[in-house]
Amino acid sequence: MKKRVTWCAVFCLCLVFVLYGGVSHAAEKVFKNLKFSTSFQAVELPVIVSNRFMDNIEQKSGGRVKFERFVGGVLGKSTEQLALVSSGSVDLVTVNISPYRDKLPLHSYMNWHRGGPEASVAVQNKLMVEIPETKAILDKEDQDNNMKILFAMSTGICGLPARQPFTSLADLKGKKIGAFPNYGALTEMGYNVISVDVSQVYESLKNGVIDAMALTLVPAVGLKWYEVAKIWMSDGMSASGQFIFINLKTWNSLPPDIQQLFMDEARAAQAYSIEKDKADTQKGLQLFQNYRQLPDADGRELWERQYRILNGNMLDTATKQGKEREAKVILNTLDGLVLGK
Repeated sequence: MKKRVTWCAVFCLCLVFVLYGGVSHAAEKVFKNLKFSTSFQAVELPVIVSNRFMDNIEQKSGGRVKFERFVGGVLGKSTEQLALVSSGSVDLVTVNISPYRDKLPLHSYMNWHRGGPEASVAVQNKLMVEIPETKAILDKEDQDNNMKILFAMSTGICGLPARQPFTSLADLKGKKIGAFPNYGALTEMGYNVISVDVSQVYESLKNGVIDAMALTLVPAVGLKWYEVAKIWMSDGMSASGQFIFINLKTWNSLPPDIQQLFMDEARAAQAYSIEKDKADTQKGLQLFQNYRQLPDADGRELWERQYRILNGNMLDTATKQGKEREAKVILNTLDGLVLGK
């Protein structure tokens, strides 16, 4: 009788172990197949950084998280990425704030800064992560759009690739300069600015539709503008306006350890974006026949004008949406960080 009871007890213990051990093992193997979308091409820095971020998460999660990656605007143009992540059609996107100033007015402050990529990214981290008051404001705007920001990355030094040599901005008077519509400083300074989509810049430079283009070095190298514009003139600014957003419902569905993994890899990817940017800058500049720096007075005037214009537009847009107080908090903090006010 005792032997029968003993074997019964052993059997029950084994059954409990199998059942609970199996549940624990299954939970450990939870599989998340997440969709990532970007309008950038595979050779461009935002995709390279994003791929490194996702590769590390796939590896370190032990297969619990996988990413399905859609690059080059397969799922939507640059102006459609925010809607994709906000609606939950995809889980992660790269977003440039420029097309979304009405949707994300409190994020649309100046994100080009002098002092190199470290300085530019540091400003973003102060506003988004380190200063509680501005972090709360920006987090709230993200949540209102059903998403969470993971990190801002360095996206390269700014400048002008050109078809013909020039030594100062004054040499471009009367020339046709391609730029995004939000580059108001050049227009304000009396230059002939033409709005050109990134995908059309190569042919526009080649055919003389534009004589120069105002943008970062990253697309200039990745899209081989150096083949049709032999000159690169840096303006002293570095950009950090490319964000990685994750859908809020997706984020909330991740277990705490995976959320922590995402945040750890976000910090690592941001640091990588700076180092990759700096290394690519040195290589990229060598592809141009002639490269140099704008006179400091020209570069500073460009930055000061653009800083005033973009931040003024941000305040106007936010005020119309009833967010004047929040915008002023962010702009006053930004002034303190970059102007010392």
